[in-house]
Amino acid sequence: MDTREITLARYARRLFEAKKETAEDRKDIEELKEVIKGLIKPLDCYPVGSIYITVSNISPAQLFGGSWEEYAQGRVLAGYKSDDADFNQAGKTGGTKTVTLTEAQIPKHKHTIRWYQGQYISLSGNGTGESSSGYRTGYSSGTVYNNAMTADLQEQGGGAHQNMQPYITVKIWRRTA
Repeated sequence: MDTREITLARYARRLFEAKKETAEDRKDIEELKEVIKGLIKPLDCYPVGSIYITVSNISPAQLFGGSWEEYAQGRVLAGYKSDDADFNQAGKTGGTKTVTLTEAQIPKHKHTIRWYQGQYISLSGNGTGESSSGYRTGYSSGTVYNNAMTADLQEQGGGAHQNMQPYITVKIWRRTA
């Protein structure tokens, strides 16, 4: 047994004997504190490559020592998954903050156009959630065939929209040395 184990064993034995604390006990307690300090090294809890997450502005280098870098700035963390090409390597990045949908990605929807006598039309589902109606002058082109009508509606939008999940900002650090 090394000195630390002897000190721990001696102190434990005295605790179980339940005798009054002596000067020697106090000395043992101080030795035990030093032994514990030597056994518990905060930096050992964070080997190189470990992640430390906090809402504090204090660098983990100030708390534990070692070298740290801010990590994953402006990104969320995703779990590793070996059989998914997007998540099968630690440190891999992906995703985008905004996205512009392609025509194939636009949700299925319809525009209803009704033709009435006198060439009066009614439009619904015009992309704004509103309906409109009026005489044939309000659409870009159309043809009337035996009480039926076809119309080309103008494209709308095409701009990017936000693609962010709900989040809370934290400081993320990675130990480098």
